[in-house]
Amino acid sequence: MKTSQGFSPADFLYSFVPSVVGMILFLVWQPIDMYFRALQPFANLGHTQGSAADDSLLLDYTACLPLEVTIKAALAGHYKLAWISFIGLLSAVIPILSGGVFTAQYFIPTQEVRVAADMSGYYALVVFVCVYSLSFLIIWPRQKRRLPHDIRTLGQILSFVYESRLLNDAVFWQPRSRIDLVTRLLGTLTGDRGSSRYAFGVYMGRDGREHLGIDRLHRPESGEMFIATGTMK
Repeated sequence: MKTSQGFSPADFLYSFVPSVVGMILFLVWQPIDMYFRALQPFANLGHTQGSAADDSLLLDYTACLPLEVTIKAALAGHYKLAWISFIGLLSAVIPILSGGVFTAQYFIPTQEVRVAADMSGYYALVVFVCVYSLSFLIIWPRQKRRLPHDIRTLGQILSFVYESRLLNDAVFWQPRSRIDLVTRLLGTLTGDRGSSRYAFGVYMGRDGREHLGIDRLHRPESGEMFIATGTMK
């Protein structure tokens, strides 16, 4: 029953608690979405034939808006990431629906206060939660998508290229803008197929020693990189 000020404790309980649970589900998915955005370039670089610059080094999923990621990933053929990003959008609907589906109503025939649900919203909520729950099967960790260490900071990412000969490549020397860098990378034509592709694996560094990280798939002076990951799915 409502108080004299119009406040209903039952309405508050059955709208606030489901909404909080829905918000928790939404927040749980956000780091998962961001992790797979950051991991996609490494997944492409892990292919045995390497990857072109526009499908690896130039990917900017972590800087894109949620819907933008879904569309760009789907068009690029990165369907796993597209689905994960879509679920991130879908999960935002769960706290909205869950907070408005249940209401406390007073039933005159029985003189009781009962919780009633808007069935159309309830069915939609059940569908969304089921899709959300089943999507955890897609993100189940696989050995092929695991990196030696985290990639949350700039330093952790740079650790994969600190001895790479990419740092000596003229194409990376003082680009004036991102457009300039993209033009250099995509405009570089070479007769050696391997030298225009990049990979993640064991390469011969500038110090003459082997390192794990990112480099051109093939270099005349050091041969082809060793890639042990195969195709990362």
